[in-house]
Amino acid sequence: MPLSRDFLTAAQRVRENDDGSIVPIFGLCFLGLMFSIGVAIDSARAFKTSAEISQALDAAALASAKALRVEKATDSEIEQLANTYFTANFQASGGQQQATHGPLQVQIDRERSAVTLSVNVVLPTTIGGLMGVDKFDIPSNSTAIYEAKDVELSMMLDVSGSMEGQKIIDLRAAAADLVGILLAANKDGAKHRIAIAPFSTSVNAGDYSDSVSDGDEDDGKGKGGKKKSKGAGTKCVTERPGANAFTDKSPDDGKFGKKAATCPSSPVFALSEDEDELVNHINGMTTERYTAGHLGIGWAWYLLSPEWDDVWPTESEPKDYDDKETQKAVILMTDGKFNNFYEPSNGNADQQAKSLCDNMKSKNIVVYTVGFQLDDPDALAVLQYCATSPNHFYDAQDGNQLRDTFKTIAKRLSALRLES
Repeated sequence: MPLSRDFLTAAQRVRENDDGSIVPIFGLCFLGLMFSIGVAIDSARAFKTSAEISQALDAAALASAKALRVEKATDSEIEQLANTYFTANFQASGGQQQATHGPLQVQIDRERSAVTLSVNVVLPTTIGGLMGVDKFDIPSNSTAIYEAKDVELSMMLDVSGSMEGQKIIDLRAAAADLVGILLAANKDGAKHRIAIAPFSTSVNAGDYSDSVSDGDEDDGKGKGGKKKSKGAGTKCVTERPGANAFTDKSPDDGKFGKKAATCPSSPVFALSEDEDELVNHINGMTTERYTAGHLGIGWAWYLLSPEWDDVWPTESEPKDYDDKETQKAVILMTDGKFNNFYEPSNGNADQQAKSLCDNMKSKNIVVYTVGFQLDDPDALAVLQYCATSPNHFYDAQDGNQLRDTFKTIAKRLSALRLES
């Protein structure tokens, strides 16, 4: 090969050179080159081994934290489980073919439902041994906290006219996927519950309508300019004006209007852990008219609010905001711009939506937002504003992405979290 010939030619010249000083210089350079290559090889092996250790520790820590929280395992059971998971995962990665490790150290924090694992791994060097470096010590640690608190989730689902056809089919499938994933954890001891707030021109308050509204029906036009037919449905509720317009205060502290002629066929569905009933309700959703998204946001919040205890059935009463075992969350999903509102003194639909989101997030409710084939910049801006963080905003461009998004959210809500 050319490189070999070049090297041999250079060596020949060194041998034939009368200047003896070149020989030791060349030798030193050659040794330096070999040492550099050796260090690079050993460093790469150390990096790979370190990654394998971290992966094995993470898996062991996660399994141990779940056993601590869900299964109420004893200290000895957790230590045994941690060692089993770490050894199995480290062996599966091939790490133990090159390295050895000391005893796995297990620290258990029951108050935080946390498990910390640490271990020191020794990796022998190859060429590095010629320079007096015969091994690498690779200390590693990982802490896992089981944060799968009991989840109270409310889904605001857009069933406006633009969702007709394949889009409503995709939404039904996505929402049903989420219900199945989240409620499956209840078999392992969780107590997750889900509520549903469909919206279109307004919100169907169902059997709760009379107790939350002022009974004032209006046969004119919505303030968003949407014409209404005579004889407004008694189940359709709109905003409430006044000081509590953007709060979750009980309806006793501010009644809701009835200024819409139409609303979704499916009413709001209070917190439940009955998967069949939830999925049946989702599959019964049909599409209708306009997009009063701020009303959907409000009702998604009310379904989680302890201020509404007197409204919802006993089995659907939300936990207090400061309940340490419960995480409240909402999903705000829409495919279009919020284009209908009824109380001009409250601002337009986008302004009302942002005010509701601000106050809802102040109650430590985690807000996920989902746009579905959404290309309106104002609508995108509202969803991005309402999301708890940029990582809580999703922009699904087709039905498969929508289903994947809802699955991801379900897993995030019930997932373990690595602290470090």
